[in-house]
Formats: sequence, C-alpha cells, structure tokens
Amino acid sequence: VKAAQRFMMNNFYGKPRGKPDERMIHSPIWSTWAQFQRNITQDIVLQFADNINSHGFSNSQLEIDDDWSVYYGDDFDTLRFPNPRQMVDELKNKGFRVTLWIHPFANFDSAMFREGLEKRFLAGMVSGGCCTA
Repeated sequence: VKAAQRFMMNNFYGKPRGKPDERMIHSPIWSTWAQFQRNITQDIVLQFADNINSHGFSNSQLEIDDDWSVYYGDDFDTLRFPNPRQMVDELKNKGFRVTLWIHPFANFDSAMFREGLEKRFLAGMVSGGCCTA
C-alpha cells in the first residue's frame, strides 16, 4: 500500500505547495448532514448558508453531504440540483469554501459504474470479476 501511495504522489499529485486556509482551523466546517441528512436540494443548501451567515456565525466551508446524486458515483441529481455550478458560485460569494462528500465506490446501476466497467477503470478481484456485492 505504501508503494502505491508513493507512486501516486510522485507521478500524479506531488507534495503540498502551500498551507491550508486558516479559516478551516478557526471557523466551523458546516455540513448539510447534521441538519438535513439526505433531504437536501439546491434551495435547501443555499438557505442553509444564508441561515449561517444571518445568525452571525463564522464559516470556513460548507460540505454538501450525502444524497446529492441519484446513484453513488454519478453526477448531481438534476431534479434536486438544477444548476450546481450556480449554487457553488453563490456559496463562494457568500464566503464559503465548498466541498462535496464523495464515495470510494459506485452503485452497480450508476452511469459511472457502467463507464468504469466498460473502460476497465475498476480493480479486479483475485477470484475474477470486478466487484463485491
């Protein structure tokens, strides 16, 4: 595992070039999960940010947590998040850094899983096949 991590760092990522935003140390990182769990939409996320700011709380970033996509591994659910780029731009204008909770896996019925399988992006199993259920 260590050799794989070194390979990735040396060939794809490199060492950090700067220091983290100090607001991440001094101010809260807000997550939609604490209040909304999976019941989030673009409007709810923007209202959440407005509520944080209107109550005078400091902020460093807002994490859009679980269930922003239809299937794990896919892009935003366009019914609940019609314009994610606009949402992120608005959040940045409100003073938030924005992060997105992501998964190290994908649902079997997601478009990304099908693409990964087709393009052989998925790690194989010793016993054959690509995945576990």
